[in-house]
Amino acid sequence: MLKFKENKITIIVLIIILAIIVGIFYFFNQQETERVESTEYLEIEELNDSSMFFSVSENINKICEYVNNNEPTKLINILDKEYIEQNNLTTNNIINYFQEDYQNTTFKSHDTYVVSDKNLYKYYIHGYLYVNMFDEPSTITEEKYFVLNYDLNSLTYSIEPINKNTYNEALESSQFQFKEISTNDDNKFTQLNLSSYNLAVLYFNDFIQTTINDPEEAYKKLDTSTIDDYFPEYNNFYEYVNSNIETIYSTKVEKYSKSGNSYRYIDNNGINYIINVSHGLNYSVQISLDEENN
Repeated sequence: MLKFKENKITIIVLIIILAIIVGIFYFFNQQETERVESTEYLEIEELNDSSMFFSVSENINKICEYVNNNEPTKLINILDKEYIEQNNLTTNNIINYFQEDYQNTTFKSHDTYVVSDKNLYKYYIHGYLYVNMFDEPSTITEEKYFVLNYDLNSLTYSIEPINKNTYNEALESSQFQFKEISTNDDNKFTQLNLSSYNLAVLYFNDFIQTTINDPEEAYKKLDTSTIDDYFPEYNNFYEYVNSNIETIYSTKVEKYSKSGNSYRYIDNNGINYIINVSHGLNYSVQISLDEENN
């Protein structure tokens, strides 16, 4: 009788332990299910995740990379299937199709918006192609718009080149078609893990490049104190850039520090900058010039 009671207690203990194990498994499985089935961006909004912003831009830039390297299979593997069918693209004609616009270029995103449905994401991207010249600053050649479809589960993506009207309509839309993405050898999403230093240099170089290529756009990024102190009119800034263009070409980060979303720099010419980042490539710049630089 005693032995029977001991066995009964043992069975009850084992049942309790098993129930605890099942409960733990169910809890963590439920947590994972909720992660995948939840929707991060119910409505389209501007992407404010810096790492993802530059990662999306890097994956779009693969179009340029594959055109420049003459890799038709890789190029067709990262494009949206419907886009391929609509434009009758094959590995035999796809390089010629993209070559005129994309040869010897790189792409850089300027604005990115995102909307999602569970594990499926759509990124709407507006940016520019830059012509790459040996030992010279890149110059803007063309404005471009894209959709990047992304599957968080498989970490795969596909790209649709679109026009400006489609892009603008999407920003006003409330309904989107999300696409399942087939996995192939070339469409794994490249996620950039940018350090504080990488981001600091990236923002600084973007401002310097913008100053060279589009001074008017660079002027819009100046904060009010810089405008009041040095460049009350755009013409003042334009003349400064033209007078110092060779120095600006060779400008590099000498020292930097970071506090929150604010980056402080000293360049190789002794000029001080503060770049305050909002998100993506939305930032303002404060410049402190010595009298001899002004």
